[in-house]
Amino acid sequence: MGDNRVPRAVLGWERFKDWLSASVHLTHHELHVLAGLALFIVSARLLRRPLRSVLPLVPVAVLELINEGSDFARYYTSGWPWTAHETLVDIALTLMPPFLLVCVMHVVAAGQAIGPDDPKQS
Repeated sequence: MGDNRVPRAVLGWERFKDWLSASVHLTHHELHVLAGLALFIVSARLLRRPLRSVLPLVPVAVLELINEGSDFARYYTSGWPWTAHETLVDIALTLMPPFLLVCVMHVVAAGQAIGPDDPKQS
């Protein structure tokens, strides 16, 4: 990680992720899941969109792609072996939980729209 060709911001971001993982005793994969959910909820609030909206997934996806670009830059310039598999796993772990939350919220909203006393339910 001491390669001078690696931008300082990339190395700083990597050090921060390592520090955070060690400090909260969570793996990088667990942090991807939690960060994806947290960013989705914050994005929904900032965009004033319900949790069933897919729009808040856009900032989460953009930030995750920036993070993976940073990972790639570190691997590429340091000569470390990079595989698409690990990148795809990270992307899935970041985006799938918020996407599942969107799906669940759609089901909940549909259930509330029908309601228990609605004659269309029988």
